Amino acid sequence: MKAPKLTYVKNKYTTKGKINFSQAFKIYSEKCNENYGIYILNPGENNFVLKSSDKSLFPQADEDFKTILNNFEIDRDNIYKNISNDVKANNNIFPSEKKIYYDRLINDNENKRDSLIYESASRSKNHNLVLWYLIYKTENDWYYSSWYKRIFDSLPNDIKKSIAGKRLSNKFQTLEKIQIGEKFPIGTFTKNYIFKNSNKKYILVDFWFSHCGPCLADFPKYKEVYNHYKEKGLEIIGISTDQTKNIDDWKKVMKEKNLSWLHFLDENGTESKKYNINSFPTTFLLDSEGTIIKKNISPEELEIFLEQNL
Repeated sequence: MKAPKLTYVKNKYTTKGKINFSQAFKIYSEKCNENYGIYILNPGENNFVLKSSDKSLFPQADEDFKTILNNFEIDRDNIYKNISNDVKANNNIFPSEKKIYYDRLINDNENKRDSLIYESASRSKNHNLVLWYLIYKTENDWYYSSWYKRIFDSLPNDIKKSIAGKRLSNKFQTLEKIQIGEKFPIGTFTKNYIFKNSNKKYILVDFWFSHCGPCLADFPKYKEVYNHYKEKGLEIIGISTDQTKNIDDWKKVMKEKNLSWLHFLDENGTESKKYNINSFPTTFLLDSEGTIIKKNISPEELEIFLEQNL
């Protein structure tokens, strides 16, 4: 099987080639400084034109699909603009209640998009494009929606059983282990820490690394919360994803900042990457049984929660 060839003629790109299974690729032209988005090659012959005027992430999608994504991005950008204005108005302080409010808006916006994508996918005949959209979102975003599985399940069996479909299905199984209501796979990251032997009511799992500015900025507040609540039922487990070359920096940070809770190293983020934990800090709040009850809770939100529950 020969790889499809891409040709450039008179400001238009065309590609032809015969393949046995669908593939996706992103096209960027350094010569023209143009990002043409993600294109899908379907089994058999392919021939299409790339147009610089179409700035969609998936230019081959129908207008219904593109409109949903475009409206989502407009709403999302407006939310983040309001966040920025609020932070400036509060002298760069972001109150916990404001964060909770905006987190809810962001979550509602994402759910709206995903539900509309589900409806659009049920009408679409371009099943391979829907599949690769799901792969793109699942592989590149920390965010994971239960809608993704519903959209995937609605696809024809031949799409779901394809090489790409099976890969996505396996990824779903991994990501579902770190959703609210699921038992967090603590042993994957801590090895010698036996969860069931802990007498703590709540455990915060904090993923960070030594050169992460926002992670380091959270530590003073975490220390304050930990010192106040550790005897009342709180444990913190820090999991560093530092690269091998930065292990000494990891140890230095723990010593200099006097971080007295449990710490483990996921060297080079090997295990974290499998769970799409690639944005830092990332936190999980677990109950005494190891069940995830909150995700990405800030130190301020943690303090409010503990005041109400311990």
